[in-house]
Amino acid sequence: MPPLMSLRDLVKDYGEVRALDHVSLEVEDGETLAVFGPNGAGKTTLLRIMAGIEAPTSGRIYYRGVEVDGKGLAELRRRCTMVFQRTVIFNTTVYKNVAYGLAVRGLPQNEVAKKVKDALNLVKEESNRGSP
Repeated sequence: MPPLMSLRDLVKDYGEVRALDHVSLEVEDGETLAVFGPNGAGKTTLLRIMAGIEAPTSGRIYYRGVEVDGKGLAELRRRCTMVFQRTVIFNTTVYKNVAYGLAVRGLPQNEVAKKVKDALNLVKEESNRGSP
């Protein structure tokens, strides 16, 4: 079974600035991915590409073994959710912020509640979740 997402040799340039320099990684279905690094290291750029919000300058993206090209970015955007660290868009409770992507996908409320609880427990935020 292919990985959920596979990135091969991604490069992203913004004019003269190279934000990503030949990045490759695989994310398995059910796996949790954390991206750490200093300011300007390309973390947000990488996540934006993974969410289909922006295209790499070069390299290949595979979703469930199928290559995502220019036409496939819209489908990738429908399948992936990116929640930003600043509350520019989401200025509500932690619970609602985490639940947003699941609700947009039409998951039943009881499944959303379980997944949100599990995710918040994983990052030790259960006590800060707010009410659903």
